[in-house]
Amino acid sequence: MDKVLDATLGASQRAYDYRQLPPFTPWGYKGSWWHQNIYRLLKTGYLAKEIIKGEPVLTITRGGKQKLARRFSYFKMREKGWDGSWRLVIFDISEKQRFLRERLRTKLKELGFGCWQKSIYISPFDLEEDMKEFLDAEKLTGKAYVLTARHRLLGDARALADQVWDLTRINFNYLDISEKLERPNFKLTKVYQQYLNVLSIDPCLPGELLPDNWCGEKLREKLTHHFQATIGG
Repeated sequence: MDKVLDATLGASQRAYDYRQLPPFTPWGYKGSWWHQNIYRLLKTGYLAKEIIKGEPVLTITRGGKQKLARRFSYFKMREKGWDGSWRLVIFDISEKQRFLRERLRTKLKELGFGCWQKSIYISPFDLEEDMKEFLDAEKLTGKAYVLTARHRLLGDARALADQVWDLTRINFNYLDISEKLERPNFKLTKVYQQYLNVLSIDPCLPGELLPDNWCGEKLREKLTHHFQATIGG
């Protein structure tokens, strides 16, 4: 996408308003983000630059392949169960560095962290290594901290999880989709898209932190069954 925009706008027009090309440009797109991410991957050794037939080519290094193989699946992590500890990210970033603060919050949301308080995010998963890599790359060490704390004096763990991630609302949406599957002449593709929308905000927490009447896994099994029936038919 970056090369296409460069060819369209010209390399001298890097700082353009994305709204000038709404049909072609992703919302909020800035070419510099692409370059920053590539530079970060080169710096950490996950990518390497090679010259092949006179052209610069990016390749995935052995470390990068190991990184890809290690990338977590929330479904798999959830199956391991909860170890009873929360991973907390606490930060204090000044208003002058608001852009760094927003990058950190975006990263935390990407990793499934939930906002407990204004500058405190939590997760039941062991994501310390991922956060450390990000903090080192963004030079946020000393401004943000990753801690591990046992859940002892924090009351009901399920109540805390519901408060942080609004599991009640997510579960209601799952139930609504499940009921649509029971209706005659439902459109599977439309229902599946609705499921993906809800799944995108589901933190995929371990069972120990979910409500007793959680519908997410049951709905997933239902959709799998319907897709298999459709393919088989």
